[in-house]
Amino acid sequence: MKRITLLLVLTIFMSTPLLAQAGKPKVIKNISIQKLESRLSVFIEFDKGISYGSFTLIGPNRLVIDFMNADEFLPKPSMDVNSFRVIRIRTGKPQPDINRFVFDLEEELPRYEINEVETGLEISFWVIKAEELEELKEKIKPPVKVKKEAKPPEKKPPKVEEKIPPVKEEPVEEVTEEPWEEMKKEKKFSIGVVTGFYFMQDEAFQEIYGKSTFVFGGESSIKLPLKFLDVWIGFKQMQDSGKTTFMEEDISLRMTDISFSLRCLINLENFTPFLGPGVDYVYYKESYSGDFPLASISDSDFGFHIQGGSYFHLSNFLSTKLYFKYNMINTTIEDLKVNLGGTEWGLGLVFRF
Repeated sequence: MKRITLLLVLTIFMSTPLLAQAGKPKVIKNISIQKLESRLSVFIEFDKGISYGSFTLIGPNRLVIDFMNADEFLPKPSMDVNSFRVIRIRTGKPQPDINRFVFDLEEELPRYEINEVETGLEISFWVIKAEELEELKEKIKPPVKVKKEAKPPEKKPPKVEEKIPPVKEEPVEEVTEEPWEEMKKEKKFSIGVVTGFYFMQDEAFQEIYGKSTFVFGGESSIKLPLKFLDVWIGFKQMQDSGKTTFMEEDISLRMTDISFSLRCLINLENFTPFLGPGVDYVYYKESYSGDFPLASISDSDFGFHIQGGSYFHLSNFLSTKLYFKYNMINTTIEDLKVNLGGTEWGLGLVFRF
C-alpha cells in the first residue's frame, strides 16, 4: 500500500510541470538581422512545439516560411533589408492557423539555407562575387600539356608551412528592426490628364448638340492620413456647336466643370478601385450667331456628383485610369429650368509621387 501511494505521488509530481508546459502558449517572439561581410543571417525566435515549412515563388521572387501551431505572434508587420539581394521581410496570416514570413528577393536570386538553432531558425543568404566566380572558372579549366626536355631531378628544399592565422569575421552592427511603412510604397500625391465623353440628360440640349460631347481636362489627388481615403480635384472642359431648333442658326456651348470629391480607395497590388461623392462648380456659356437677338448667355451654378472606377498601375509612378461620373446639376437659364447633369465616361494617364 505504501509503494502504491509513493508511485502516485511521484506520478503527480512529474506530470505537474508537463501540464504547466502544455498549458503555456506557444509564441513566435522576434525576428532580427545580422549582416556579415560574406553573408546575411536572419534569426526567427520561437517556442518549441511550433512547426514550420518553406517554399519559393517566382514573379516576383519570394522565399516563404509558414509556421503552424503558434498561439501568439509578436514580430512587427515588416522590415526593410536591401542587402544580399533581399529587399524586405513581410509577415502575414493567410489562414487562422498559419503565420507567414515572406522574403522579397531581387530578380537575380541569392543562395540561401535554413538551419535550426537553439532559439528557432537561422536563414542565411550569400552571393558569389564576380572575382570568386572567375577564380572558380580558372580552377575548372583543364591543364595544358607542354612537352619539356628531361632534366635531372633537382633537390628541393623542404617545404616550410606558413601558419596563417584565420581571418575572423567581425560582425557588422546589428540592424534594429523597424516596421515597414506601406506609405513608402504607396504614393501620397498624383496628377494626371483625362479625356472622355459627356452624355447630357436634357432633351433640348440633345436636339441641338447631340447625345454626347467630347471632354478633356486634368486631375490631382492627395492621400489623407487614413490610407483608404483621398481628396480629389478635377478640372474638365467641353465645347460643342449646333443649330437652333427653329431658325437653324449657328450656336455653340462651352462648359467648364471644377469638381471636389472625397473618395474611398482599395489599394491592391496592381490596381486601385475607388468610389466617392463630391460637389461641382459649373460655368457655362452659350454663344449665338450675329443675326440672333442675343450675343450669348452665360452663368454658373453648383451641383453634385458620384464617381467610381479604378487605377491600373503600369509602374511604380505611372498608372492608367478608367472612370465614370454621374453629375446632378440643375440650373435656370432665362427663367427656364435646365438639367445640365449627365453621365461622363473616360480614361486618363496619371503620374504618382
